[in-house]
Amino acid sequence: MVKEKNWYIVRSSVIHEDFIDYINEQVSIENNLFFDGVPSINPSFKKGPYSESIPSEKGFNLYSETIFNRHSVQELKEMFSQWKGVALALPADLYYYDLESMDEKTRNSLTEEELKWSTDYYFDKKEIIKSINICLNIVDKLKDPQYILYHKGI
Repeated sequence: MVKEKNWYIVRSSVIHEDFIDYINEQVSIENNLFFDGVPSINPSFKKGPYSESIPSEKGFNLYSETIFNRHSVQELKEMFSQWKGVALALPADLYYYDLESMDEKTRNSLTEEELKWSTDYYFDKKEIIKSINICLNIVDKLKDPQYILYHKGI
């Protein structure tokens, strides 16, 4: 979250890219707000100030910048609440996404070294939920027009 007047970062949070991939696997395309459900502003096409601008785009830009303001609050809340529900439903505290994507036969055929390498890639359920809660807190503050949410893609 940024105070637009001076572009001072007030609060930030990071959500693991692989968790977003997991969301895309778990949530049907028509119910996934990430790519085309949240009113947004693409700063490549529209120059600021952004706090009072009516968003003309929808969704997050995965590979570039996206701006959200008070006109995005409802959909952002819905999206992050949906993500929190998905995170809470994770079967364990640590989710090894590389291993989970393999079928049982492939997993059983891994060498010890391959297995060790595969366990290096995971996300932590508690950390994901903590980050999502921070995002939900940020979204509440977007009701104040002096703030915008600045997202920088991968």
